[in-house]
Amino acid sequence: MLKQIAFGLFLVSLAVTGAFAQEAGQIVGSVRDQSGALIPGATVTITEAGTTLFRSMTTGSNGEFVFPNLRPTSYIVSAEAPSFRLFRQTGVTLLANQSLTINIGMEVGAVTETVNVAGQALQVDTSTSTLAEVVDEARIVELPLNGRDAAKLSTLVAGTIMISTSTETGKGIPGNFYLSANGSGTGQVSYRLDGNTNTDFYFQLNQEFPFPDALQEFSIQTSNFSSQYGNNAGAVVNAVTKSGTNEVHGGAFEFVRNREFNARDFFAPTPDFLKRNQFGAYIGGPVYIPKLYNGKNRTFFFAGWQGTRLRNVNTAKSANGPTVDEKDGNFNTCGSPCTNATLKDASGSIFPNKTVPVSLFDPVAVSFANRLLP
Repeated sequence: MLKQIAFGLFLVSLAVTGAFAQEAGQIVGSVRDQSGALIPGATVTITEAGTTLFRSMTTGSNGEFVFPNLRPTSYIVSAEAPSFRLFRQTGVTLLANQSLTINIGMEVGAVTETVNVAGQALQVDTSTSTLAEVVDEARIVELPLNGRDAAKLSTLVAGTIMISTSTETGKGIPGNFYLSANGSGTGQVSYRLDGNTNTDFYFQLNQEFPFPDALQEFSIQTSNFSSQYGNNAGAVVNAVTKSGTNEVHGGAFEFVRNREFNARDFFAPTPDFLKRNQFGAYIGGPVYIPKLYNGKNRTFFFAGWQGTRLRNVNTAKSANGPTVDEKDGNFNTCGSPCTNATLKDASGSIFPNKTVPVSLFDPVAVSFANRLLP
């Protein structure tokens, strides 16, 4: 039994690793001295600023390094080599699906001395020809967003527009929309969440994304993206959820819409009756079980929840119920297009005088009609 459980966990880990690679980025670069000569054998280390998790490698004979499959977050890059001062650069931000180039310049000196570089200059991705843009956390949370559907922010990218959400059957799906990139047809956008497919394959629409406060960022690739993204030729939208760090962070929110805040339509005498409340909370940090486990620098969690309550009174529509005669099967006085219609039974025989015998009524339907209709 234990072997079966272990094998199952192994398969799950393989699936998670494959999915993670779909949204991961990489940091590449070279290590040089002050004259521009490459330094082989230098040790380069990248450390996640929020968790202190790190990876190290040694530059080869060409003085270059590559760190693939990195989680999009903020990093600290350091390098050391004999007879050179320790190099340390903070504030290195890696975005989703980004290939970030960091060229390290080391100065001659004692290993105990450190050269600190704060922040990073605007990087131009010269290692790929992909045309992409990242919508960061600030824009996701702060920009006005009707319904708080973060996927609609995909239209912030040049060349993308939102078109009708109606399907071939005329059905509109709340929280979903067709995105056209660079003139591509509907259903040509691939949606991913943390590397996993997030596309409704029946309608070729996006499935629901987490609420904005649970998203870290998402990238939209609109041209020349990697062959690892198949199925769709228009664009790739890859959302990344937040994760925990060594510090506990969280928050709560509520968005309210009602008659006190709603603006009145220009042609309406009063504001509408819409009452909408969206509320929730989120928290992340290290896993900590008192007296049992302290996950700082090792294990982290993030959780969030959002609820929506919608109450609306629509006064612009009306409906007609059946009259007493119509309940008895007499449709001679019907005030709708059925006035000129010919009523027939299942065999095609015409009912005389537009009157359907009560004996043909389904008793269950009659019971429902008497209870529900005025």
